[in-house]
Amino acid sequence: MRTMTKRLVILSIFTAILIAGCGNHAKPTTGSALPPEGAASPTPGAEEQYKELSIEAYFSDTDAEKLISKKTDIRYTDESSKYLAALHTLKSSPGPEYVALFAGIDFSSADLSSGELTVDLSISPEAVLGSQGEALALQALKNTLFQFDEVLAITILIDGEESNSLMGHVDLPKRLERENEEEKK
Repeated sequence: MRTMTKRLVILSIFTAILIAGCGNHAKPTTGSALPPEGAASPTPGAEEQYKELSIEAYFSDTDAEKLISKKTDIRYTDESSKYLAALHTLKSSPGPEYVALFAGIDFSSADLSSGELTVDLSISPEAVLGSQGEALALQALKNTLFQFDEVLAITILIDGEESNSLMGHVDLPKRLERENEEEKK
């Protein structure tokens, strides 16, 4: 009986110490809590200033026969995030008459250098489309990104690697060049 009582007392003390140790973590103080003189105090919302831009995003019709555009607004913090913001609009359908061709695709990066935009993306197995859908997706990506005058060419990487095809059906050139306005007519 005494052994049982000793065990309960020791267990109770151990539990109390454990509970006390988990609760109050005092933060170490290093210096004053007041900002130094002359330091600018942050204003609410000053961490990230968002810019807004209206663009045309491109989707498929419900029959996967043609592209349809939808005017949408993107928000971004700097020029480099503008392209990712535009690409992310392609991932979800804005309405029942639109089909998002990039659902299930993760855009890792979009970096502009000397007029060439390099887009790195990952494609989940569920996101793979047939040949018509893949051709529409490629055209939707081009139409969306070539709205930006500074984008002269697009290089697409899949998981950081060059690929001959986006989803296995349509040839993917190493560089997608902006079409000359005269050639379009």
